[in-house]
Amino acid sequence: GRGSVVALDRSARRLAEVEKLASRLGVEATMECVCLDATLALERWPPGSFDRVLLDPPCSALGQRPRLILTATPEEVCACAAYQMRLVSAAVGLLKPGGVLVYSTCTVSAEENEMVIAHALEAYPQMCLVPSLTSTLSPRHLMPTALVRRPRPRLRPRPRRRHHHLL
Repeated sequence: GRGSVVALDRSARRLAEVEKLASRLGVEATMECVCLDATLALERWPPGSFDRVLLDPPCSALGQRPRLILTATPEEVCACAAYQMRLVSAAVGLLKPGGVLVYSTCTVSAEENEMVIAHALEAYPQMCLVPSLTSTLSPRHLMPTALVRRPRPRLRPRPRRRHHHLL
């Protein structure tokens, strides 16, 4: 069967760019662009509506490009992380059992990466980390980490996992 893609963003300008790209790639017929804050997605779609969610949340962009002066304040980083946790919550709610959530940012702050993932794993025991390809690659080839919603509730303690990288 064929799938479909839903692009969700609170910025109409960014969605217009996504629509242009979809048109250029010839996939506009299978794509729906919705201007909505993703924290409100469960008001539009019922829980368990999606097989996969790619969450690319707004972030402090501390890893986006080399900078001589950092402009993000610690307060802004914390505010981004709090918003990202709300986005993860909505994304987890949208996933079908067995679904995959890929969380990807362009920052290097632990508050917006490792701490958000740690919060998700603690708050949603039905989620677990899956190994990424990064264990065979050098650190400069790091890829986003994926979380998977388990099909059934966990009956035994989660084993400690190694070789997971977040960026």
